[in-house]
Amino acid sequence: MEMILKANCSAASCHGTATMPPGDTGSGLDLFSPGVEGRAYNQPADYKNVKNPEACPTTPELLINPAGLDSSLMWMKITKTHACGDDMPQLVTFDETETACYKAWLESIIANPPTP
Repeated sequence: MEMILKANCSAASCHGTATMPPGDTGSGLDLFSPGVEGRAYNQPADYKNVKNPEACPTTPELLINPAGLDSSLMWMKITKTHACGDDMPQLVTFDETETACYKAWLESIIANPPTP
């Protein structure tokens, strides 16, 4: 999973920190550094830098929702079923294998939550 995230999601302007200037957190969620599961599980979205904030819910959705995959923002973004902000990833589309791997990864986090 790390390779898929690194290749598709962790550009400096997106969700990575490796090439960002000090103090810059890009879109707010670092998918590049170790421990992403703990940063995303049961954590509310901040909708930082969203171009259409009026389309965002007033109560932030959870990035990885313990209630299930279909209510997890990180899944809705990949499957393009979310109106707030941009679809993810922005510059490419996951192929079937990448989507299946990403889905299995999210489901494994929901089934085996990271310890705080």
